[in-house]
Amino acid sequence: NIFFTVNDSYTKYLSVSMASILYNLDKKQTINFFILDGGISDENKRKLNKLKNIKDFNIEYIKIDNSRFENIVKSSQAHITNETNYRFIISSLKPELDKCLFLDADLIADKDITELYNINIDDFYMGAVADQAPLTKNSWAKHLDLAENYRYVNTGVILVNLKKWREENIENKLFENVIKYSNLLKFPDQDTLNITLQDKVKNISHIYNAMPVQNYLVEEEKKEAFNNPVIIHWAGFMKPWIYSDANYSEYFWKYA
Repeated sequence: NIFFTVNDSYTKYLSVSMASILYNLDKKQTINFFILDGGISDENKRKLNKLKNIKDFNIEYIKIDNSRFENIVKSSQAHITNETNYRFIISSLKPELDKCLFLDADLIADKDITELYNINIDDFYMGAVADQAPLTKNSWAKHLDLAENYRYVNTGVILVNLKKWREENIENKLFENVIKYSNLLKFPDQDTLNITLQDKVKNISHIYNAMPVQNYLVEEEKKEAFNNPVIIHWAGFMKPWIYSDANYSEYFWKYA
């Protein structure tokens, strides 16, 4: 069960993400895509449906009521849209699901993601990869008053324990905190997830969210992330479809 959230202009990049997942997934695996729909046209939905030529899949488009998100502070980062906040409500959108992957649409999977999906997060709210950008690693964690031993995570790839979110009313806590800490937030959805879930986040390997922008990974983590990446994620503004010199852009064009 994989969730994405996109508006119409981002569907061309979503199609690359989906294609990469389908190409690398074990043929016996069934896959369900849930698209939190920020206004995707019928024409673009038809284009996404053609990806079934690679491998069959189920897809459901879920229209979101934007009124719940009107009071959320907008990110100062141009590449972060309001749709990113839709991930706050995933536990109530599909109450029959206990677990899901929530992915940004600026990434590709270069290997089968089944192993990532099967990571045990029974005792955690989510699994995610520690963000190593100098800002988020050091001063930003202090700025958000996160616990000293907590590693701020990037939420472009999160394995979510939906059952636990429902049991502990995480959805409401996220909405409370995004308002409460609004004057502190630079990346509203990501910061709020870190603030709210910090005591029960499972750190997972960098291979599941290898971010080319992060040239400052310590050597050991850099080797781990890029020698054998499962997911490559162009977090930040250096997107391969905008900058031809974006690091590791060849992985994107392999599936585009």
